[in-house]
Amino acid sequence: MKPTLFALCLSLPWACGGPSGEPTAQEKQAAPQEKILDETYKFPKDGLVAAKIVASRLADKDFMPGGNFAEYEADGKKYQMFFTLRGNGDQALFLFMDYKDALQDAAFIPHLGGYFGLDAGTPTLVFQKGKYVIGVKGLDQEAADQAARVMAAYLN
Repeated sequence: MKPTLFALCLSLPWACGGPSGEPTAQEKQAAPQEKILDETYKFPKDGLVAAKIVASRLADKDFMPGGNFAEYEADGKKYQMFFTLRGNGDQALFLFMDYKDALQDAAFIPHLGGYFGLDAGTPTLVFQKGKYVIGVKGLDQEAADQAARVMAAYLN
């Protein structure tokens, strides 16, 4: 009888006090929030108004983790730049592709390997560089391209 009971407990763990599918108290604790490195010093200084670390939802996107965010004002234009550092290039690539999919009318920019489109009505350029996902919001394509090149140089 014991082997049969043992087999029953293996096949029906909930019947014998095993895992129930319900999270334990330890599992219910929130996962520790990702530590975001303060790399605000890497933003270009020309026109920089403010720079800060954002804990999550970088660029107001639910799928984006935290990262570094800066506001700029130059030549009468206000715009933002942001970047997030991922653990490896693959993680950055998948996140970059998620952002690309969120852009309306996304156009491929071959020399950057990035995309330019509208993010909630705001012109946005997003691209990947190694472990970084980088974005420029609020500039037309030509100006965003120039700002992106400068940002990429600062992230070397």
